[in-house]
Amino acid sequence: MPLGAKYAISRDRFLILNPLKQLSACKAYRYPSVPCTTFVHRARSTRMNPEQHSPIIARLLYSNAQWAADVTHSNPNFFPETVKGQEPKVLWIGCADSRVPESVITASKPGDIFTTRNIANQFPIGDISAESVLQYAVNNLGVDHIIVAGHTNCGGAAAALATARKGEPIPNASSLEKWLSPLIKRVIAMDISPDVSDSEALLAVVKENVKMQIENICETDTIRHAKRKLLVHGWVYGLGDGRITDLHLTRVIEGTA
Repeated sequence: MPLGAKYAISRDRFLILNPLKQLSACKAYRYPSVPCTTFVHRARSTRMNPEQHSPIIARLLYSNAQWAADVTHSNPNFFPETVKGQEPKVLWIGCADSRVPESVITASKPGDIFTTRNIANQFPIGDISAESVLQYAVNNLGVDHIIVAGHTNCGGAAAALATARKGEPIPNASSLEKWLSPLIKRVIAMDISPDVSDSEALLAVVKENVKMQIENICETDTIRHAKRKLLVHGWVYGLGDGRITDLHLTRVIEGTA
Protein backbone atom coordinates (compact mmCIF):
# COMPACT_ATOMS: atom_id res chain seq x y z
CA MET A 1 0.00 0.00 0.00
CA PRO A 2 1.55 3.35 -0.97
CA LEU A 3 2.31 6.15 1.46
CA GLY A 4 -0.86 7.94 2.43
CA ALA A 5 -3.14 5.14 1.31
CA LYS A 6 -5.16 5.63 4.49
CA TYR A 7 -7.12 8.18 2.54
CA ALA A 8 -8.81 5.38 0.63
CA ILE A 9 -12.54 5.50 1.24
CA SER A 10 -13.76 2.01 0.45
CA ARG A 11 -12.00 -0.93 -1.15
CA ASP A 12 -15.01 -1.89 -3.21
CA ARG A 13 -16.51 1.53 -3.94
CA PHE A 14 -13.50 3.83 -4.34
CA LEU A 15 -9.97 3.53 -5.70
CA ILE A 16 -7.23 3.26 -3.11
CA LEU A 17 -5.48 6.54 -3.75
CA ASN A 18 -2.68 8.41 -2.06
CA PRO A 19 -3.60 12.04 -1.24
CA LEU A 20 -1.79 13.58 -4.21
CA LYS A 21 -3.65 11.39 -6.64
CA GLN A 22 -6.84 12.09 -4.73
CA LEU A 23 -6.27 15.79 -5.37
CA SER A 24 -6.17 15.34 -9.11
CA ALA A 25 -9.10 12.93 -9.02
CA CYS A 26 -11.29 15.36 -7.15
CA LYS A 27 -12.92 17.84 -9.53
CA ALA A 28 -13.26 20.30 -6.66
CA TYR A 29 -9.52 20.81 -6.86
CA ARG A 30 -10.17 22.52 -10.17
CA TYR A 31 -13.26 24.27 -8.88
CA PRO A 32 -12.28 25.60 -5.42
CA SER A 33 -15.70 27.15 -4.82
CA VAL A 34 -17.30 23.69 -4.75
CA PRO A 35 -16.66 21.53 -1.65
CA CYS A 36 -14.58 18.49 -2.45
CA THR A 37 -17.09 16.25 -0.73
CA THR A 38 -19.55 16.97 -3.55
CA PHE A 39 -17.56 14.75 -5.89
CA VAL A 40 -16.55 11.92 -3.55
CA HIS A 41 -18.57 8.74 -4.03
CA ARG A 42 -18.80 7.10 -0.63
CA ALA A 43 -20.05 3.70 0.41
CA ARG A 44 -23.25 4.01 2.43
CA SER A 45 -21.65 2.63 5.57
CA THR A 46 -18.59 4.88 5.36
CA ARG A 47 -18.23 7.98 7.50
CA MET A 48 -15.36 10.39 6.99
CA ASN A 49 -14.15 13.43 8.82
CA PRO A 50 -14.19 16.70 6.82
CA GLU A 51 -10.38 16.84 7.12
CA GLN A 52 -10.09 13.69 5.03
CA HIS A 53 -11.75 15.43 2.10
CA SER A 54 -9.62 18.56 2.24
CA PRO A 55 -6.96 18.76 -0.48
CA ILE A 56 -4.90 21.04 1.75
CA ILE A 57 -4.89 18.67 4.72
CA ALA A 58 -4.30 15.66 2.49
CA ARG A 59 -1.29 17.34 0.91
CA LEU A 60 0.21 18.25 4.29
CA LEU A 61 -0.16 14.74 5.70
CA TYR A 62 1.14 13.08 2.57
CA SER A 63 4.10 15.45 2.34
CA ASN A 64 4.96 14.77 5.97
CA ALA A 65 4.91 11.02 5.40
CA GLN A 66 7.11 11.43 2.33
CA TRP A 67 9.52 13.73 4.20
CA ALA A 68 9.84 11.32 7.13
CA ALA A 69 10.52 8.47 4.73
CA ASP A 70 13.15 10.47 2.84
CA VAL A 71 14.92 11.51 6.05
CA THR A 72 14.92 7.95 7.37
CA HIS A 73 16.32 6.71 4.08
CA SER A 74 19.16 9.24 4.01
CA ASN A 75 19.87 9.19 7.75
CA PRO A 76 18.39 6.19 9.59
CA ASN A 77 19.64 7.47 12.95
CA PHE A 78 18.09 10.92 12.68
CA PHE A 79 14.77 10.30 14.42
CA PRO A 80 16.16 7.93 17.09
CA GLU A 81 18.73 10.61 17.95
CA THR A 82 16.05 13.32 18.00
CA VAL A 83 14.09 11.40 20.62
CA LYS A 84 17.03 11.64 23.04
CA GLY A 85 16.62 15.41 23.49
CA GLN A 86 17.39 18.81 22.02
CA GLU A 87 20.46 21.02 22.26
CA PRO A 88 19.72 24.09 20.12
CA LYS A 89 22.18 26.95 20.30
CA VAL A 90 19.73 29.55 19.01
CA LEU A 91 16.46 31.00 20.29
CA TRP A 92 14.48 32.59 17.45
CA ILE A 93 11.87 35.20 18.33
CA GLY A 94 10.06 35.82 15.09
CA CYS A 95 6.85 36.87 13.41
CA ALA A 96 4.02 34.40 12.87
CA ASP A 97 3.92 35.39 9.19
CA SER A 98 3.66 32.23 7.07
CA ARG A 99 6.32 33.53 4.68
CA VAL A 100 9.06 33.55 7.32
CA PRO A 101 9.64 29.96 8.53
CA GLU A 102 12.94 30.14 10.40
CA SER A 103 14.14 26.60 9.66
CA VAL A 104 13.49 26.98 5.94
CA ILE A 105 15.08 30.41 5.43
CA THR A 106 18.20 29.41 7.39
CA ALA A 107 18.42 25.89 5.92
CA SER A 108 18.31 24.43 9.43
CA LYS A 109 17.18 21.01 10.54
CA PRO A 110 14.85 20.01 13.40
CA GLY A 111 16.66 20.56 16.68
CA ASP A 112 18.79 23.51 15.53
CA ILE A 113 16.51 26.39 16.54
CA PHE A 114 14.24 26.84 19.56
CA THR A 115 11.40 29.06 18.40
CA THR A 116 8.61 31.34 19.48
CA ARG A 117 6.60 33.35 16.96
CA ASN A 118 3.75 35.81 17.23
CA ILE A 119 2.24 38.80 15.46
CA ALA A 120 5.03 41.30 14.65
CA ASN A 121 7.72 39.39 16.61
CA GLN A 122 6.86 41.01 19.94
CA PHE A 123 8.51 40.36 23.30
CA PRO A 124 6.19 42.24 25.66
CA ILE A 125 7.57 43.09 29.09
CA GLY A 126 5.84 40.92 31.68
CA ASP A 127 4.36 38.52 29.13
CA ILE A 128 4.48 35.12 30.83
CA SER A 129 4.55 33.19 27.56
CA ALA A 130 7.47 35.12 26.08
CA GLU A 131 9.45 35.17 29.32
CA SER A 132 8.94 31.45 29.98
CA VAL A 133 10.27 30.64 26.51
CA LEU A 134 13.33 32.81 27.15
CA GLN A 135 13.92 31.33 30.60
CA TYR A 136 13.66 27.76 29.35
CA ALA A 137 15.88 28.43 26.34
CA VAL A 138 18.63 30.06 28.40
CA ASN A 139 18.52 28.13 31.66
CA ASN A 140 17.42 24.68 30.52
CA LEU A 141 18.50 24.32 26.92
CA GLY A 142 21.64 26.43 27.13
CA VAL A 143 21.22 28.52 23.99
CA ASP A 144 24.04 30.95 23.22
CA HIS A 145 22.28 33.23 20.77
CA ILE A 146 18.92 34.98 20.92
CA ILE A 147 17.68 36.35 17.60
CA VAL A 148 14.85 38.83 17.21
CA ALA A 149 13.82 38.50 13.57
CA GLY A 150 11.57 41.02 11.90
CA HIS A 151 10.77 41.05 8.21
CA THR A 152 9.93 43.47 5.45
CA ASN A 153 6.29 44.16 4.62
CA CYS A 154 5.24 43.08 8.11
CA GLY A 155 1.46 43.35 8.49
CA GLY A 156 1.68 43.96 12.23
CA ALA A 157 4.19 46.76 11.80
CA ALA A 158 2.04 48.26 9.02
CA ALA A 159 -1.02 48.19 11.28
CA ALA A 160 0.92 49.90 14.07
CA LEU A 161 2.14 52.56 11.65
CA ALA A 162 -1.35 53.21 10.28
CA THR A 163 -2.80 53.55 13.77
CA ALA A 164 0.03 55.79 14.94
CA ARG A 165 -0.48 58.11 11.98
CA LYS A 166 -4.11 58.63 12.99
CA GLY A 167 -2.86 59.91 16.32
CA GLU A 168 -6.09 59.04 18.11
CA PRO A 169 -6.77 56.67 21.00
CA ILE A 170 -8.36 53.37 20.00
CA PRO A 171 -11.85 53.00 21.50
CA ASN A 172 -12.85 49.41 22.25
CA ALA A 173 -9.49 48.12 21.09
CA SER A 174 -9.44 44.62 19.63
CA SER A 175 -7.10 41.89 20.88
CA LEU A 176 -4.75 42.63 18.00
CA GLU A 177 -4.72 46.36 18.74
CA LYS A 178 -4.01 45.69 22.40
CA TRP A 179 -1.18 43.36 21.42
CA LEU A 180 0.35 46.03 19.18
CA SER A 181 -0.19 48.93 21.59
CA PRO A 182 3.46 49.09 22.82
CA LEU A 183 4.65 49.20 19.23
CA ILE A 184 2.05 51.83 18.35
CA LYS A 185 3.35 54.03 21.17
CA ARG A 186 6.90 53.52 19.94
CA VAL A 187 5.94 54.50 16.41
CA ILE A 188 4.24 57.66 17.68
CA ALA A 189 7.45 58.52 19.53
CA MET A 190 9.44 58.04 16.31
CA ASP A 191 7.59 61.07 14.87
CA ILE A 192 8.03 59.93 11.28
CA SER A 193 7.77 62.81 8.83
CA PRO A 194 4.70 62.74 6.57
CA ASP A 195 7.09 63.37 3.69
CA VAL A 196 8.60 59.91 4.12
CA SER A 197 7.19 57.34 1.70
CA ASP A 198 5.02 54.53 3.03
CA SER A 199 7.60 51.88 2.16
CA GLU A 200 10.43 53.78 3.86
CA ALA A 201 8.31 54.47 6.92
CA LEU A 202 7.30 50.82 7.22
CA LEU A 203 10.89 49.61 6.96
CA ALA A 204 11.89 52.12 9.66
CA VAL A 205 9.13 50.77 11.92
CA VAL A 206 10.21 47.17 11.27
CA LYS A 207 13.76 47.99 12.31
CA GLU A 208 12.70 50.05 15.33
CA ASN A 209 10.43 47.20 16.38
CA VAL A 210 13.36 44.78 16.41
CA LYS A 211 15.37 47.25 18.45
CA MET A 212 12.55 47.63 20.98
CA GLN A 213 12.19 43.87 21.46
CA ILE A 214 15.92 43.53 22.08
CA GLU A 215 15.63 46.21 24.75
CA ASN A 216 12.72 44.34 26.35
CA ILE A 217 14.60 41.03 26.33
CA CYS A 218 17.63 42.58 27.98
CA GLU A 219 15.42 43.91 30.81
CA THR A 220 14.24 40.46 31.85
CA ASP A 221 15.52 38.71 34.97
CA THR A 222 16.69 35.83 32.80
CA ILE A 223 19.13 38.04 30.92
CA ARG A 224 20.13 40.36 33.77
CA HIS A 225 20.96 37.36 35.98
CA ALA A 226 22.47 35.19 33.27
CA LYS A 227 25.46 33.23 34.52
CA ARG A 228 27.20 32.90 31.16
CA LYS A 229 27.83 34.82 27.98
CA LEU A 230 24.84 35.40 25.70
CA LEU A 231 24.40 37.36 22.50
CA VAL A 232 21.14 39.03 21.52
CA HIS A 233 20.89 39.83 17.80
CA GLY A 234 18.54 41.87 15.63
CA TRP A 235 17.79 40.72 12.10
CA VAL A 236 15.37 41.59 9.30
CA TYR A 237 14.38 39.07 6.65
CA GLY A 238 13.66 40.45 3.18
CA LEU A 239 10.58 38.96 1.58
CA GLY A 240 11.63 40.30 -1.80
CA ASP A 241 14.99 38.53 -2.01
CA GLY A 242 15.04 35.94 0.77
CA ARG A 243 18.08 37.51 2.42
CA ILE A 244 18.61 38.24 6.11
CA THR A 245 20.07 41.60 7.10
CA ASP A 246 21.97 41.93 10.36
CA LEU A 247 20.96 45.28 11.88
CA HIS A 248 24.15 45.35 13.98
CA LEU A 249 22.20 45.76 17.20
CA THR A 250 23.87 42.83 18.93
CA ARG A 251 24.00 43.03 22.72
CA VAL A 252 26.71 41.02 24.45
CA ILE A 253 25.67 39.73 27.86
CA GLU A 254 28.83 38.74 29.72
CA GLY A 255 27.08 36.85 32.51
CA THR A 256 27.75 36.87 36.25
CA ALA A 257 29.66 33.59 36.57
